[in-house]
Amino acid sequence: MLQVVGTYTAPFSDLSSKKEQKLLSEVRDLKAHILWLGLSTPKQERFMAQYIDRLQVPLLVGGGVAFDFHIERIYDCSDWVTRPGLQSLHRLIQDLGHPWKRYVRNNPALIWNITLQALKLRQFPTSGEVDIFQAQENVGVADDVGACRI
Repeated sequence: MLQVVGTYTAPFSDLSSKKEQKLLSEVRDLKAHILWLGLSTPKQERFMAQYIDRLQVPLLVGGGVAFDFHIERIYDCSDWVTRPGLQSLHRLIQDLGHPWKRYVRNNPALIWNITLQALKLRQFPTSGEVDIFQAQENVGVADDVGACRI
């Protein structure tokens, strides 16, 4: 049986040292087996990388937009939208206020880098060759964190 033992809505700004220590203490006290993070990508991945050793939770799960799908705040797209890879456009139309800045900032760079690699003009490291979180600083926590015990 899944038992929700706590929730936390984080501030949009970075956590202060005091808030960070309070959050870590509360999560450890809950003795959760699973910590679900409903932060946007890459914030949830940065959060997990930064806190994995200090949370004392066996399993961290980055749920991202999955929470919005499950509560039907937004809807997943049809197969005809998925096949040509238009999920981002579908989500953007449903949720105009949320992801558009990230899409405008990240998608052109992604497409450019894929093109460079496809044309063999640049070779990017494969997983395990580079620590993608090494250069990341100041994790901003934006949405919800839920703790569960099985």
